[in-house]
Amino acid sequence: MIEEKLKNVPKSSGCYLFKDKKGQIIYVGKAKHLPNRVKSYFSNKNHSSKTKLLVENIIDVDFLTTLDENSAISLENDLIKTHKPKFNIKLKDDRSKKWYLTLTDDNFPRLEVKNDTNLDSNPLIEVPSSSLCHEMYDLLHDIFNLRSCSYDITTENVENTKFSVCLEYHMGRCDAPCINNINKFVYNSSITDLKQVLSFNFSQLKGKLTRLMNSFSKNMEFEKANSIKFRLNALDNYEKCVEFN
Repeated sequence: MIEEKLKNVPKSSGCYLFKDKKGQIIYVGKAKHLPNRVKSYFSNKNHSSKTKLLVENIIDVDFLTTLDENSAISLENDLIKTHKPKFNIKLKDDRSKKWYLTLTDDNFPRLEVKNDTNLDSNPLIEVPSSSLCHEMYDLLHDIFNLRSCSYDITTENVENTKFSVCLEYHMGRCDAPCINNINKFVYNSSITDLKQVLSFNFSQLKGKLTRLMNSFSKNMEFEKANSIKFRLNALDNYEKCVEFN
């Protein structure tokens, strides 16, 4: 049933109503462009655990189109008040709090998720919910090889080989400044790119990564080229994530 409906999603702004096997509405959402937003639930593998649970319970979907995104927002509010879908409550994630992505004040800054109860630095961006904030955090770590550890990476500690690389390094998600595998200048260039992406400037980084991927391919360094392709795909997923939330 739902497979056929996903082939014919209205190419419009509007609301989507996900239903379970009992025909009950379990989630109501809105979108500027319904096809992209609705299909992302079934094609994206980087969902939070709560969203994955939602997707597992979806059997059917209905659509209500609107003239524009503002009308969709109003309709979504009305539908949630009327139907009280259980997953709108589960995915609410304490919206009484504000959520932020921030950078630590270190030699090699770490990206962190904060809320208004533990914010201790200037935020890079405010995010409406915890689940979306963590989803953005994970996607950004797929794009940028920034450290996530709490090591005190000073010159002295690194020179004394105090640290060893962790799983994030072996997974290709960290360039390991803890063992002097990357210098501060190159690392900070990634921080600059990160800030551009958080300012919704995607084209410059896409161009840089595409040129790098093509260069690796030309030199037959296919493993490195595939690594850059993965980062480009993560950047596309991040763009979709922030555009339709």
